[in-house]
Amino acid sequence: MASKKSAKRRKSEPKKKPAAQSPESPPAATASPAPSKPAKPKKQTPKERARAVAAEKVAAQRKAEKRRTLLHRSMVSVAILLAAALLGYIVYQTQQAKDLPNPGGKPTNSSYAIPGVGNKNGYVVGDASAPVAVEIYYDTMCPHCADFDEEMQSFFDEKVAAKQIRLIYRPISFLSGYSVWGASAVGCAIDENKFVDYNTKLFEEQSRNGLDKDELEKLGADVGLTSDSFKTCVQDVRYQNWVLGSTQEARDRGVKGTPTIYVNGVDVSPDPKETKAGIDAAIEVVSGQ
Repeated sequence: MASKKSAKRRKSEPKKKPAAQSPESPPAATASPAPSKPAKPKKQTPKERARAVAAEKVAAQRKAEKRRTLLHRSMVSVAILLAAALLGYIVYQTQQAKDLPNPGGKPTNSSYAIPGVGNKNGYVVGDASAPVAVEIYYDTMCPHCADFDEEMQSFFDEKVAAKQIRLIYRPISFLSGYSVWGASAVGCAIDENKFVDYNTKLFEEQSRNGLDKDELEKLGADVGLTSDSFKTCVQDVRYQNWVLGSTQEARDRGVKGTPTIYVNGVDVSPDPKETKAGIDAAIEVVSGQ
């Protein structure tokens, strides 16, 4: 019984609450030093301000002067280079002018038959017995001649293959001494049986300033003309008399410009459409149609 009572007493005794824990005190804050005030800039005197402004102006002037000096030196260098190039060009042109023949000069002898052909009737392309003769006076420097040749090529090929026409090419020198060199080089190509290839290449690489002898020789190499005889022929301007004689003959005939086209002796317009019409009309006449 005693044990039951003691158990009952223990059961009825109120539970003791645990003692409340006191919160930890926060660490004491350390005092931060007060920020130091920036030192006030020293006030410039009017004299000091004037000196500072003057110093800035002097520095700016020096920079500008340096830029001007560099620019001046660059311009002087460019001017010197241009002057040297111009002088070289003048010397080159002067030397060329000494060598260039007069395009309107007289042949030094009366033997100026076309090379490799033995007559003065120009170089013939096609059947020599074809009924319609188409004569073409041209200058190797003439851009209109190059355009005419390109425009007419397929038409000419067709008519030549049909043995309806024969082409008689007459290179002459109306424009300059370079024309003499070019036409003489054409004669050199004729000697090597390369007229058509060389003449076409010459028109393709035509230069307004003219081609010198080295350039004419190089064009030959481009179409297979690499023999020493061709090179010597070009450099010696072997057929100058032929060119000058043909040119004089053209003037005597009334040729005043290039290209000039004659169809069976009749002067026709070098306009490709009109030239074709003139040739077709001549073919009809000789064929009796």
